Amino acid sequence: MFHASSQRGVRHAERGFSLIEMMMIIGLISIASGFAYSSLMPYTVQYRVKGATFLLAAELQRARMEAVRTRLCHFFDRTGPLEFRIVQDDPANQNCILDPSDPTLRTISLAGQFPGVRMDASGATTDPFGLDVVAASPTSLRFEPRGVVTTVGGSAIFVSSDHFGPMAVTVTAAGAVRTWRKAGSTWH
Repeated sequence: MFHASSQRGVRHAERGFSLIEMMMIIGLISIASGFAYSSLMPYTVQYRVKGATFLLAAELQRARMEAVRTRLCHFFDRTGPLEFRIVQDDPANQNCILDPSDPTLRTISLAGQFPGVRMDASGATTDPFGLDVVAASPTSLRFEPRGVVTTVGGSAIFVSSDHFGPMAVTVTAAGAVRTWRKAGSTWH
C-alpha cells in the first residue's frame, strides 16, 4: 500500500503545469516588470546626468594636470551640446591660443555614453556662484602651465536632460574643479 501511494504522488508531480497556469505566471511577471521599469526609469536618467557631470569634471581636472605636467596650455573646447574635446597647444607654436593646428588629445561624446544628456543650462537663471547665466556653458576653458584657468563664455558648464538637472561643473581661476547639483533654487 505504501508503495502505491508514493507512485501516485510521483505521477502527480510529473504532470507539471498546465498552459493556463504558465500563462498566468508569465502575465504576473510581465506586470511586475512593467511596474519596476517605470519606477526605476527616473533613476536611470538621474544617474546618466550625474555620470556625465563626473566625467566632465574628471576630464577638466585631467586637462589641468596635463597642462602643468607638460608646461603647455590645454583647452576644453565645447564643440556642441553633446560633445567636447581636449586640445593641447602646439609645441612647435606655443601661443596659448586655441588654433586649428593644435592637436586634439581626445574628443568625448556624451550622446554615446550617456543617451539623453546634454550640456545646457536647462532653465537655470543663475550659476552656482549666483551670477546670471548668459550662455549654456563656456565655449572654451584654457588651462595654463602654472595651473590657472581662463574661461570664455560663462562661469559654469551645465549638464542636464529633459527629466533631470541641471547639474554644473565649475572651475575657479585657481583651477579647482567642483561639481554642483541644483535643488529647488539653490546649488549644492
